[in-house]
Amino acid sequence: MEGQGNGGIGVMSEGSRVFKTIRAIAVCLIPVWVNILARLVFNPQGFWQNFVLTALGIWVFAGIQFWLLVGLYFWLRRIWAR
Repeated sequence: MEGQGNGGIGVMSEGSRVFKTIRAIAVCLIPVWVNILARLVFNPQGFWQNFVLTALGIWVFAGIQFWLLVGLYFWLRRIWAR
C-alpha cells in the first residue's frame, strides 16, 4: 500500500486507459460503420445509386464524423492526462 501516493484514488491503470481509448475510437467511428452498413444493405447498382449513397454519406456523415473526431481529440487528451 505504500507508494500509491493518494491511496489509488483517481489513478487510472494503463490497461484501463487502453480500453477507454479503444472504446472512444469505436464510438467516434459509428458514422463510418453506418455508411458501410448502408452500402451493404442497399447494394447500389449503377452510377446514380452509387452517386446518391456517396453524396448522402458525405453530406450527412462527414459533418457528424468531423465533430466526433474533434471530440475524440479532447476525449483522448482527458483519458491520457497524467
